[in-house]
Formats: sequence, C-alpha cells, structure tokens
Amino acid sequence: MQETKKKYLWEKVLAPDEKLLAEYTISSKLRKFTAITFGILGILTIFIFVGIIFLAIAAYWWFLSESKYSYGITNKRILLHEGIISSKLVSVKFEKITDVSVSQSITDKMFGVGSIKYNTAGGGSHEIIMQYIENPFEAKRNIEKIIDGAK
Repeated sequence: MQETKKKYLWEKVLAPDEKLLAEYTISSKLRKFTAITFGILGILTIFIFVGIIFLAIAAYWWFLSESKYSYGITNKRILLHEGIISSKLVSVKFEKITDVSVSQSITDKMFGVGSIKYNTAGGGSHEIIMQYIENPFEAKRNIEKIIDGAK
C-alpha cells in the first residue's frame, strides 16, 4: 500500500491490531475542474468583490477540500473523518454493514465521481457516505473485496 497522506490522522484512531488497507478522498478531477473554473472566474472579475469570492472558493476546493473529507478502510472497519477546524470521526465495523450502494447524479457522471453509501444494522439512514469518489463502482468493488477478505 502506498504511504498515506493522512497517516497521522489514522494512527490516532486505529487499534494496535488494525491496519489501514485503503483510503479515499474527493476526486482530483473534480477538485481541479472546480478550482480552475472558479479560478478563471476569479481572475476575470479580480477587481470586483465577487472575484475575491471566486478565488476563495477556488482556493478552498484546491487546498482544503481534500483535507475536509477522508475515508479509510482498515482490515476491520470503515472510517470517515470530516472537518478542518473542528472534526468528526465516524467508524463502522464491517459486521455492522447491511447494504452498500452507489449513486451518481448527471453532474457526477460528467466528472466520473459518485457517492458510496453504507447502511448499518439498526441505522435509520446511511451511516457513512463517501462523497465525490472517483470511479465509485470500481471503488465499491475494491472495498467489498476488502470486507469479504476480512470475514
């Protein structure tokens, strides 16, 4: 497995006998497109207040969006870390997962991204939603292989 960018994050939450097997984040294609689009709009309107807002959005998408949402798959559970200034961590053990689904809007399909949603036993809604994941059907298959291998 490649050295993870979020190694420091996962080290804080993994049990001693737990190993991170996969990690996902917002698609780089979507981040680049959004950053470039808002960057161009910002440059075109740089002398107007709106230009500053577009540049701020471009900077957010380019620099902070990857840090805001991180998803880890260990040999025992799925982890969701959300936030930059404040943070939230959700952990779901494999044996609690009852259903996995993928959804893509028309815009998502244009960028080759989608959401992977995990339902758990006794949960009223999706416990973890991995958003803007590149090649979501392939990612879902890879994650299911990890889950099946852990059982």
